[in-house]
Amino acid sequence: MNSKNKPLIIGIAGGSGSGKTFFLN
Repeated sequence: MNSKNKPLIIGIAGGSGSGKTFFLN
């Protein structure tokens, strides 16, 4: 749960490209 919540917040803060890259990584 925490793992899924972390990338979600980062994606919103980073934007769209940065968030997608982080999630894929």
